[in-house]
Amino acid sequence: MSMNHAKRLNWTSSITALFLLLSTTAFASLETTTITLPGGVPLVMVTLPPGSYQMGANENDGLWDYDSDELPPHNVDIGYSFQMCKFEVTQAQLLAIGGTFDPPCRLAGEQPVGQSWNALREPNGVIDKLNDYITSSGQGSANFRLPSEAEWEYACRAGSQMRFCFGNSSCSGNVTIRCSSCELTDYAWYCANAPGDPCARPGGLKLPNAFGLYDMHGNNAEWCEDWYQLSYNGAPTNGKAWLSPGSYKVVRGGSLTSHPRLCRSANRKYLLPDSRAGFRFVRTPAAVLPAQNDGFTTDVTTSNPTSPGWSYYDSAGTNAGSYDSTHTALQINQTALSNTSTFNVSGWTTNLSDWLPYGFVGTENVVRAKNYIFASGQSPDLPNVIPNFRLKLQNASAAAAVLEVLAVNSAANDIEDQRGAEIQPSRDPAKPSLYRVDYNPVDIPYLASNAGPQGFGGIQRTIEAYTLGLPQSNGNISLAESNIGVYPALALADSAALNNAVFRTKIYGVADLQNFNGTEYEAYRLTSAPAGQLGSKTFSPPVPVITYDASTGVTMDSTGYPASADLAVCSLNFSPVSKAAANWADSDYQSLVRVENGKQYKIRFHIVSSRASNVQSLVQVRARSNRFLWAMKQEIGGAFPTNNAVNIAIAGQLLPGIGCQNPNPGTLPPGTGGGWYTLIFHSPLSSDIRPDVAGDISAKMPYLSSRPGPGDGPTGNATSDLRRAILVGADLIDTWSRGANANLEAGLFTVDGIEVRSYNLIPD
Repeated sequence: MSMNHAKRLNWTSSITALFLLLSTTAFASLETTTITLPGGVPLVMVTLPPGSYQMGANENDGLWDYDSDELPPHNVDIGYSFQMCKFEVTQAQLLAIGGTFDPPCRLAGEQPVGQSWNALREPNGVIDKLNDYITSSGQGSANFRLPSEAEWEYACRAGSQMRFCFGNSSCSGNVTIRCSSCELTDYAWYCANAPGDPCARPGGLKLPNAFGLYDMHGNNAEWCEDWYQLSYNGAPTNGKAWLSPGSYKVVRGGSLTSHPRLCRSANRKYLLPDSRAGFRFVRTPAAVLPAQNDGFTTDVTTSNPTSPGWSYYDSAGTNAGSYDSTHTALQINQTALSNTSTFNVSGWTTNLSDWLPYGFVGTENVVRAKNYIFASGQSPDLPNVIPNFRLKLQNASAAAAVLEVLAVNSAANDIEDQRGAEIQPSRDPAKPSLYRVDYNPVDIPYLASNAGPQGFGGIQRTIEAYTLGLPQSNGNISLAESNIGVYPALALADSAALNNAVFRTKIYGVADLQNFNGTEYEAYRLTSAPAGQLGSKTFSPPVPVITYDASTGVTMDSTGYPASADLAVCSLNFSPVSKAAANWADSDYQSLVRVENGKQYKIRFHIVSSRASNVQSLVQVRARSNRFLWAMKQEIGGAFPTNNAVNIAIAGQLLPGIGCQNPNPGTLPPGTGGGWYTLIFHSPLSSDIRPDVAGDISAKMPYLSSRPGPGDGPTGNATSDLRRAILVGADLIDTWSRGANANLEAGLFTVDGIEVRSYNLIPD
């Protein structure tokens, strides 16, 4: 980390430089990485740069007789780097990974091998085994997969827009049936130089293309991830695989028996998934590309929200925010409150000039903020007096990804405070704790149309200290450094997830969303209270309505709730397994997704509604672990969060319902709108939270690390057994908004699916 040594970057110049970095197409001296497979077998990967090209046939190709499925030609922009195998995968490599084969040739281990698409991509298949090995051997990110068809053609062309990677070729005559020798012989094994021979040749015997990749033309035909389509109408233009259902999978590159026309860069063929073809792996090196680093080496605080820097706010007026020049940090000082019925929220937030432009994020990236935090000045200096805090990434006031760290409980020195102490910020300013917050914005049109620097589609950073009925909380929470950047969303593709065991993934169907023991759903009111005081929770009417339907899911409904100063709340807590009893005694513990050190999780919620999106109330999806002390939320709306037109526009496009413009709708029942909303969840079991404690994770977090982990069965203590479980939920709040027309808000939301997937922590 670079705390106290980080120079705050000039915003305009840094963003310009980073956009240039993303668009570079310099091919010289491309980096290679050698993965060591079991038995010492090497697997060489070449890192390909981001770039753009025209995919498909040249319609003026004349005698080369392109096929209709190569049309229309279209521009593809691959805005990320990725690694690809330098050679086609060999017999020796496949056996080292743990695959099996029965090819017609058994000449040498270095001979490229054929496999079915199914054998490569099925659960616990070849790619899963490779990713598991990469994880266990500590050789970088475990994101190996098959290339998309667009990635494959980009890699094959290597900057060439001609028939082959080297040019148009002098092959003469009818290239559909003739195999006369030409320049293709220098680059490929095909029908002219491998007649009637079914055995693929070892890699490296022909010339490579400009990316340093061998045998992209001929030798073995190679699998892609995509389902085959009859034309490119509607094809992705961003490098992603085309996953619209089909019967066949795409193969590329031609083979030993192919005529020159079938070896062209643009040529496409297809096979049933249980057929055999060659292949090579790709991997998206998932690393965070930094956009801005606030090391606070100078005072960047301001009371003018239109100026560059960070502004302070306080909901109740009893806290103070200041710049700590000694430790170069933004500080929040929370005073102890008078009683358990009071609360306070205060914090620092970036002004518009310091928002991360959406243009830097786009549809291809996930945002990450790294927050280095320390605590000081608690009196008495005990674990249960440190203020709780929130870290946010948000689109104005209309949507936010929020990490809540509840570092304190109401009791003193009990087991809750032991758990809380392990995730509290360091008390050593020289060794602050690192808390990550990732945000995958829903890519609505408003963000794209306001994507430039100082555009209102940008991403805002916030840190808040808060207390809710815990009067003993006091002292300072200090932000020593705040970094923000992006990493490729492909790193969190479903195919890149860890899926070697049942406890890595949890898919909630409609049947899994029921209220198993009658206590997991609550509909209630929070009565109004004076500023700075907590309202009372009551179940007396009027209250909103929660209903479960075995065919459609669980619905939260406040449309019949009268206009009131009270808040109407629907709260859903979903069981990660079917609960046979309220105490989980007979539940399937082994299948629980539990947090691990060095992991992160993608959690998707599918929410639909038949109500107009621009009058919906706030809806919130969430996940928690360490019981209630560590929670990640995504807040959406309500429709009128403030009087600001920006917030209203974003909320109206984002909220589920008729008029929602979520580009990832999934399966929507007739007469509804909505889609998938993605939460990125980081593990509270993290060495980075305790840099001030020596040793491994068991020394840094002895309590949490000792709780049952992934795949473990029950120990007889149901409460303890769940400490590392990831528990998910959703809420409706009507009406949290304070904007004009907020009285028009009412919520109607149906949750019909949730997916939890595990990943290795994306390096930063």
